[in-house]
Amino acid sequence: MALTTSEVIKRARTMLSRRTIYKLGKGGMNPSALRASDSNNELDCSGFVAWCLGISRHTSNSFYASYNGDGNKGWFETTAVYRDANHHLGLVTRIDNPVRGCIVVYGDSIVNGQRRQGHIGIVTEVSEAGVARKVIHCSSSGYRDFGDAIQENNFAPLLNNSRAIYARYDNLAEFRGLESANVSLFDGLVVSGNGFLESVSKDEENSLDVPAFEYFKNGKIIYQAWSSKNESAFYFQSHAKICADGAPDAYKIGNKGTDDLRNAGKPPSPNASTTKNLDRWSWWALVVDEHNNPVIQTQSDSNPGYFVSTTAHVNPQFKKTDPRAYVNANEIPYIVLPKKNAGSAKLGDFAYVVDRKTGITCPAIYSEVGPKDALGEISIKAAEILHIPSNPRKGGVSRKDIFYIVFPGSGNGKPRSFEEIKDEAERLFKEWGGLERLEKMTAYDISKIPQEAIT
Repeated sequence: MALTTSEVIKRARTMLSRRTIYKLGKGGMNPSALRASDSNNELDCSGFVAWCLGISRHTSNSFYASYNGDGNKGWFETTAVYRDANHHLGLVTRIDNPVRGCIVVYGDSIVNGQRRQGHIGIVTEVSEAGVARKVIHCSSSGYRDFGDAIQENNFAPLLNNSRAIYARYDNLAEFRGLESANVSLFDGLVVSGNGFLESVSKDEENSLDVPAFEYFKNGKIIYQAWSSKNESAFYFQSHAKICADGAPDAYKIGNKGTDDLRNAGKPPSPNASTTKNLDRWSWWALVVDEHNNPVIQTQSDSNPGYFVSTTAHVNPQFKKTDPRAYVNANEIPYIVLPKKNAGSAKLGDFAYVVDRKTGITCPAIYSEVGPKDALGEISIKAAEILHIPSNPRKGGVSRKDIFYIVFPGSGNGKPRSFEEIKDEAERLFKEWGGLERLEKMTAYDISKIPQEAIT
């Protein structure tokens, strides 16, 4: 596949902020994968650059197959790339002056009888005087100093190294007379390394998507959220489950509330009674007394006989046993974000939800915390606004074309009225670019991509 220099840089930057672990010889085997690192999040400099260029580090190119001989055939690694560039033998050609998207590389060396590894990276910034100012690369020092092997900086050991040379990758679209790759990786979907690809923009910096947070389970990616460079907002696309937490009629003894009692807590056994021994349950969405029994609303409350249902977002003006202390899912459009994995968002920050199938939109607020391994849940009120089935027991939609955007730092930590949420969320979404910007973004359902390609 042929990429442009801009697409190479954009692809490289999707690996920033992933807390990549440096490990020699790891990663870069699958150019169609969503990330350069392997399933253990390990990667080295050569694997990173190979993936950015859209090739495997284990190449069938005849020069690399012959140069890396004796059972170690075909590896795209620093010493081989260095020799290839100097003699134009395989994939790259040496250039005298750096340009954006070119390679900077030096090979292995022997110093005082000790082998020292070479290094390679991609130049991302060049001064008007023709001096390379920044490089994006994967290094052991990056992992040691920042807890993330991939950094974009003015790395002196590479940029100011007298042994380093610059080279172009000959298969870049510019050198083949092509305008752009528009690389189709899976089922005809045009994607970037991170799952979003805007139409080619003159302002590449503003269209760049970088990871905000993600979750892996058993070596497979479960969800991802993304953010654009120089912006605090993050976004993701998922399904929509319905949350009733905070609604005064959500839960009732005998499982007679609008939602299943098992969404408010965990029973001591699968067949546990919903009328007896409730003190033996592990509750997370109900107020309980000193004996772990759910607190029941009194005649003075809105729904006598129902349990007091909670949300993580609370109003401290009311006692914890007062249903008004929690965000009412029947009246307030809120979103749920996973426990301990909500990026930089805080409870009370504003959000916006768009059903990309119907075009219906909904202002929202971040008011509830959900399981750490799930992403994509909204309140009853939000579902009603989006014209999505809102019954907590059987509502929601499984199709993954519900777009969520969250604006960290936009709230004050306090619950808000519907009018406040509408005004602020709509303003923030409009400032972000609104539907016009969203329409330029292509998103895909991660479940349609073979998991073996997600490393």
